[in-house]
Amino acid sequence: MASPKTQMKVGKVIRVTRKTFDVAVDGKVIPCVVRGKLIGQAADSGTVRVGDDVKVEFIGPDEGVIHEILPRRSRLSRVVESRAHQEHIIATNID
Repeated sequence: MASPKTQMKVGKVIRVTRKTFDVAVDGKVIPCVVRGKLIGQAADSGTVRVGDDVKVEFIGPDEGVIHEILPRRSRLSRVVESRAHQEHIIATNID
């Protein structure tokens, strides 16, 4: 959990890599990791995708931790046939 002195900011995920998520916050791109609680959530709701609006805690001048995925307004997805027709979200909040 974020400490009382730490400020949470809202940003937009612009790139997803294997271990980090690049989030645009206040005109800067900050590499972030995901808080443990989000890692274990179901793939359709808990996985961070490009376009997601997220709450980020800065843990240094150039790094952050994603604490929450904000509600999605829209999504681009496809059905994964080999996984009992499971939805795979490709991008979110497409305007």
